[in-house]
Amino acid sequence: MKIRVASPLVLVAVAVGVAAPTALGAVDAHLQGTFAMRARITFVDNVFGEHRGERLQRSWTFAPWCAAGVCRAVTLDRQRSGRHILDVVVLKHRGAGLYVGQGRFWVPLRCAGQVVAHGGLATETITVRITHTELVGTTRFATGVKATYRNPRRVNLTTCPGGIGSDAAKYSGLLASPLLGPPTASFNDTVDPGSTTATFADTSAPGRGGARIVSWLWNFGDTGSSTNTSTQQDPTHQYTSPGTYTVTLQVRDIYGQTALTTRQITI
Repeated sequence: MKIRVASPLVLVAVAVGVAAPTALGAVDAHLQGTFAMRARITFVDNVFGEHRGERLQRSWTFAPWCAAGVCRAVTLDRQRSGRHILDVVVLKHRGAGLYVGQGRFWVPLRCAGQVVAHGGLATETITVRITHTELVGTTRFATGVKATYRNPRRVNLTTCPGGIGSDAAKYSGLLASPLLGPPTASFNDTVDPGSTTATFADTSAPGRGGARIVSWLWNFGDTGSSTNTSTQQDPTHQYTSPGTYTVTLQVRDIYGQTALTTRQITI
């Protein structure tokens, strides 16, 4: 009784770091977001529904393991097969602009008139190289990638004889999701009517993508004061004398994006 590949199922990949050479001329960057990928099948051997040279369009989403900068690993959620089944692979940072990971997924097979969900097991190696970047604040983000997919073998685990092939493909893609936006700086103030003291409350908001604000720099406009600046989020300042002062707040998010706001208060 021969086997036949049935509709594929997905298995979350097991991450295994593999050694790889440093990509010459590559640039490290924060790899995050959804990329629109174009692919060409470069090799196929006895894989149902595929042929060499076939062109594909897929969606790959990278979730970094760190908040900013170059992460030691990213999780790749990618569409697999013509049915766009989810495949999850952990990629490890292996050099400048280079991530490599290995995983596996189940191949359902038809044997003896029945579909065996875990009839075949395929291994895969995915290599991603960053090709284009854009500076967001002080952090460089990946905006273009090239990748290779290699499935060296698929093991038939059913009682029906026969091989179930292998395949490989090359990918390239550009960032399809928007880059993060800068924060918005704002604040409220409360002046104590019985003194020259003012209390400030930060009301700044993260920008598109929700990057966390991590620093605040206040200038109270009180040039005669030795405490004219503060890095507290919600500071209090005692002015040297009554009058009208120009207060400035600058905020910075985790990616180095900044925003500035200025307003006058009367003491």
